[in-house]
Amino acid sequence: MMSEGSSSCTRLGGGSSCAVPGGYERDRVAPKCYCGVYAIMYKSRTTSNPNRVFLGCPFFKAKEPYCRYFGWLDEHLKKIRTVEPEALGAVDEAEGVNVEEQLFRNQDMEKKNRRVGEEAVVY
Repeated sequence: MMSEGSSSCTRLGGGSSCAVPGGYERDRVAPKCYCGVYAIMYKSRTTSNPNRVFLGCPFFKAKEPYCRYFGWLDEHLKKIRTVEPEALGAVDEAEGVNVEEQLFRNQDMEKKNRRVGEEAVVY
């Protein structure tokens, strides 16, 4: 959840490894899913919560098991503001979080992952 730069997460042998540029303490802002990996943002496409942003397991749309972690972004941010107001200082110093930009990045990655998966299918 950062406005510039990106994070990379890989799961090797069932574990996880995440690199966060800029040296910010991401544990204080972004939650980890039950797989132990930082949750990523998705956009709800339901009629009851149209375009509402939620946090979920990064393996949600991958063709492998995932932990079903789920949390609404607005509720998570509200909780952080009340429990750890100093945690948002890192976000403010990073010039805020552009949620829409991050969503577009996530959607682009999903499209690329789908294309790679389609190319890997051999008949």
